[in-house]
Amino acid sequence: MVSFRERDRLSQVVVINVSSTEPLGPVRRAYQSLDALEVALARKPDVLPPSSLYAYD
Repeated sequence: MVSFRERDRLSQVVVINVSSTEPLGPVRRAYQSLDALEVALARKPDVLPPSSLYAYD
């Protein structure tokens, strides 16, 4: 970040943490391939947590 700030001649850099605070869920067979995930999502959309579902869509 220091090199970014210096390279672009910035007086300051603001960093915002936007990482998810969702708990880690169970590992599921649906995660083994895209085909498996799409089948699982068609049956039951809650196979993915909301943040992942939003990113997938």
